[in-house]
Amino acid sequence: YIMKEKPDSITNEDTLVSFTAKVMQDLIASAHVVGISWGTFLYRVLDAFSQSDQRNLVFTQFVGEASKRRMYTESSSLLQKAASKYNSAVYLTIPAPLYVANDSLRKDLAEEPAIKATLRVAKKMDVVFAHVSTLSAIEAIPSWGENFRAYFPTLKPREVAGVGYGRPFDRQGNYLTQGNDKVFGLTLNAMKKVPHRVGVIESDTKAAAAIGVLRAKAFTDVIMSESSANKIFSMIKTENY
Repeated sequence: YIMKEKPDSITNEDTLVSFTAKVMQDLIASAHVVGISWGTFLYRVLDAFSQSDQRNLVFTQFVGEASKRRMYTESSSLLQKAASKYNSAVYLTIPAPLYVANDSLRKDLAEEPAIKATLRVAKKMDVVFAHVSTLSAIEAIPSWGENFRAYFPTLKPREVAGVGYGRPFDRQGNYLTQGNDKVFGLTLNAMKKVPHRVGVIESDTKAAAAIGVLRAKAFTDVIMSESSANKIFSMIKTENY
């Protein structure tokens, strides 16, 4: 989905928010289990939702918390906002961090009854909404930046184009932590089984990341602005990224 922009750039972001909200609610209308990731932009989109009443609707996390410690960015805040827009909806959280360095602990956490129940529901997701991130977003969080090598022991930062579902990928769409994935939650293989995987690219500054995630086929649907699409086309044409 590419939103046509107007010369007045001040209103374009608000228009992208409402445009994304409409696309998301159209998909939710035929869904029973909906996955939501994190981020300020997605929170704004959820805030723009129209009030609705849909029975048997569950919003869920599918990976651990991003630990940004700011309102509007955590998955739990977004899930609460989404559920508040649907009178009969419920939401499920995963009380664990996005990255768990200890392999044994990560495996044991997945067997904890409350978390195991949420992961079981998450595997039944009809649609998932996530945003495309960058490596700098990971490095900016103190606990992750200070322990970067514990979570990404062999990662070469220069090769990273972006981050999807918490996992770094290069500009050709190759995930760079396969075989040594520290993400807590659903695996990439499990994510690929979700029928509708919607990626939101809210800024043309993430064009390089968008190219990588498109080549990775991480999403079945992508929402972006006209300026983002034009920058992506330009970068692909020149490979100037």
